[in-house]
Amino acid sequence: MADRGLTGAMDTAVAAGTNYPVLLVEIGFDDGASPPGTSTVRLTSSHQEISWDSKTWTATGDLLSVTPAPETSAVRATGAQITLTGIDTAYISLALSSIRQGKACTMWLAFLDAPGGSVIADPYKFFDGEVDNATIREGSDTATVTIRAESNLAALRRANRSRFTSEDLKEDFPGDKFFDFARGLGDWKGDWGKPNPIPKEPWGFLASLDDREEFDSWEFDDDE
Repeated sequence: MADRGLTGAMDTAVAAGTNYPVLLVEIGFDDGASPPGTSTVRLTSSHQEISWDSKTWTATGDLLSVTPAPETSAVRATGAQITLTGIDTAYISLALSSIRQGKACTMWLAFLDAPGGSVIADPYKFFDGEVDNATIREGSDTATVTIRAESNLAALRRANRSRFTSEDLKEDFPGDKFFDFARGLGDWKGDWGKPNPIPKEPWGFLASLDDREEFDSWEFDDDE
């Protein structure tokens, strides 16, 4: 797997007869603030908490499962699925109000140097995209939350919402007046800029030369 950009230590862990793989999942949620921001949740399939990249990843054990995105050579968006089972029904309302389409979703495959040990540098990022939608299936005491995510190539399917209007421009550049008079140009009649003093001459801008003999004396290469 060296062609995937794995470190030597990761290559060794993959090829070892006994290894200790874990999944690392990072999902963005709505933080409920105004204006809205992002609260990041970090989970791992390990049975104990993991520290990596100066961040803490909460242990979920067998409660977390991931259906990875299929590999393809085509330029198209692919999707992945994250499933959390055994969630207390008390957190259902939180999930419903916080999961938002477009929030970042990233997943890594990591290996530990021993059971309950440290993460071997560097985990392999196998998915980088955004949340698409989520479904919740409730039981009597627990629930299952399934989050579907799409790769960043999904942006190719979305229409560009930007418009060449003054209002749209000011959303990114307040005070910019470039398009302020664009609406009036449709009914405007007149000459744009300074008119050509000799518009009927066939050689355009050269007609403005005071001395036509100067032009006739110019020499040009054959390939120009």
